[in-house]
Amino acid sequence: MLYNDKETEDFEKLFQEDLKTARSFTQQEIETITTSMDMIMGILKKVIANPDKTAVDNEIIFKSLEILLPMVEKIKAFSDILGHSSLRKANAFYEHVKKLSLEGNEEAKVVYENLRPGYQAMLKENMDDHLQ
Repeated sequence: MLYNDKETEDFEKLFQEDLKTARSFTQQEIETITTSMDMIMGILKKVIANPDKTAVDNEIIFKSLEILLPMVEKIKAFSDILGHSSLRKANAFYEHVKKLSLEGNEEAKVVYENLRPGYQAMLKENMDDHLQ
């Protein structure tokens, strides 16, 4: 944690809880969600493509959206959480190798020199993305 304040601590606790939840999905649960979404999307595409929609068709569209939108938002949130976790681990690894390199560890120095250009490019890309 970079800052030691209540807000950061609360965010970190929530992040760790969400990360635990995201990691708890089994392969079967992921496949079930994917299959369900594919099925709903297939039905939805057929109904939307129908030029002569009935009141029932419109009801199917609205009900499908009520089901899909929260699922998509939750999946996106879990994807973001897992991505953020991976980024944190990569940063920790890079900083550890950098520290060892600066302490004179020759093997770490080789790894650090190999990682540094890509790491710096990634930081620049992230900064450019946030400035746009």
